[in-house]
Amino acid sequence: MINPSSHSTKPDLSCNLIEVDLAIPDHEKHHRNIGDLNGASAAVQERHSLTKKEKDMITNLAIISADEVVKLTSCNESLWIVSTGNKEETLDYEEYTLRFPQTIGPLRDGYCLTASRALATVAADAYFILDSFLDMKCWQDLFPCIITKADVGEVISSGDETTRDGALQLMFAEFQMPSPVVPTRKVYFLRFCKLVNEVTWAIVDVSVDNLRGDSPSALYGYRRRPSGCLIQRVHDGLSKVIWIEHSEFDASIHQHAYKKLVVSGKAFGAQMWLSALKMQCARHAILTTSIMSIRLVRDVECDEARAVALIMLGQQITMQLCNSVKASPRWTPITGSKSKNEERVMIRETLVNPNSISTMVVTAATSVRLPVPPCRVFNFLTDPCTRKEWDVLSLNGAMEEIIGIPTCQESGSHVSLLRPKLGDGKMFILQECRSDDFSSTLVYAPADMISINAAVREVGTTGKFVYNGKPILPSGFIIVPEGQPIEKTPGSEAERMETKGGSLMTVAFQLLISSEHPLNSTVELIQMMVALVCNTVDNIKSGLKCNCPSYEHEPTNSQTVISKEL
Repeated sequence: MINPSSHSTKPDLSCNLIEVDLAIPDHEKHHRNIGDLNGASAAVQERHSLTKKEKDMITNLAIISADEVVKLTSCNESLWIVSTGNKEETLDYEEYTLRFPQTIGPLRDGYCLTASRALATVAADAYFILDSFLDMKCWQDLFPCIITKADVGEVISSGDETTRDGALQLMFAEFQMPSPVVPTRKVYFLRFCKLVNEVTWAIVDVSVDNLRGDSPSALYGYRRRPSGCLIQRVHDGLSKVIWIEHSEFDASIHQHAYKKLVVSGKAFGAQMWLSALKMQCARHAILTTSIMSIRLVRDVECDEARAVALIMLGQQITMQLCNSVKASPRWTPITGSKSKNEERVMIRETLVNPNSISTMVVTAATSVRLPVPPCRVFNFLTDPCTRKEWDVLSLNGAMEEIIGIPTCQESGSHVSLLRPKLGDGKMFILQECRSDDFSSTLVYAPADMISINAAVREVGTTGKFVYNGKPILPSGFIIVPEGQPIEKTPGSEAERMETKGGSLMTVAFQLLISSEHPLNSTVELIQMMVALVCNTVDNIKSGLKCNCPSYEHEPTNSQTVISKEL
């Protein structure tokens, strides 16, 4: 985290203020005032085109921001402070203001400024990454657990047809940290592609404000300073990516267990974005390879087409769960009766199809702190032998993996089809496990084989895990370090997530309820969901021995809720 208020030598940047705003009509401003981007797509079609003067101002901002991002990614001296132990890099603010006096404006009062840099080799060609960043849908697919909404405002330039140099467009998006307690970040920004040399490109993002007397960043309490990545083609279809994330935000809205992670710059930071990119590119490489590794038990068959479909379904349930737990004003708190925790429950009413009755998706979720490292939590949850300690679907027995498909060889991430060893053998569980340098997730959805086979056949057209028009809803866990410095050790990605502190874990369960249910029955189901979350958290704490004397003074934080979303 950067705290510029502590530096008395900070120069006055007001004379160099460069701010540009998207052309937003009045009815779109109404959507923004209620903190919703649902009306954004329609508004894009109805607003007036930018004038030449406005385009020139935006282009000028893009060129200045690109120059800054290229220099920040390339400089290895003085600008970046490297922490001991974990080698994380943070920006030296005094040096930065001396080198870049022409920025997008001074820091707002009460705002927190964070800047971070990360580097990784990614299993994707540079052109694949470039094309994905310049296509809104592909960009969302690269970051399915971070980007919840996105759209393109206006394409100012398509750039060179071959190199994409000079491509410039206005966009808006909503980013999330998958937890009901962490406010989302909404941003209106420009995206610019610059060819740095024959094998290197820069993708640059920066917030735009005050072109027509409107300031989206002030409204949303978040401004993205010049950020982005340098993408360099190396060899064998790989790319070297250096990511810069530089932003300011209203720190007063963060009063929750994740506050340390947010104000330190780790949440929404360079490592979070780059880890997600690395994971998705590894998945894409596996999906497009001619040889796929598949683990099978005896007498079970799974060809590559089915394996690809299962990987796609795995991503869908992970994305659906992450989106279902994002922060929203529609959350309503409910206190669990059998636990010290407070769980967050959300009720959403959706029409499964226009000609049928409406249904409610009940989501019960909580975010809690655990006084153990993320790798221990993740290993406990993914261990088939300990699953019976927390999962009611295990029927107090072990789980058997029927099919296992690696989605990232380096991290051990995979999609599985599981079956409880106890029971009648008719219930199966589709599960995806992900682990990277920032977070780990375990997401699973129970279904019978008829539903799974139908979803496998239709996933290419529907893109969703549905059967007979109804969604098959996942449950699961998202685990991140609480914000203390990371101590990296040899081993897999999950094993390297050792921290000096503990973990922050979001737990979520979902249930589909018909609106024909009587009110008292619905209330009972909600109470059952809250109890399920409370008991699961308690069982995980017990299994991890969080109540032992060495942890008994560790604080825990959680919060609970009910919300109705149409």
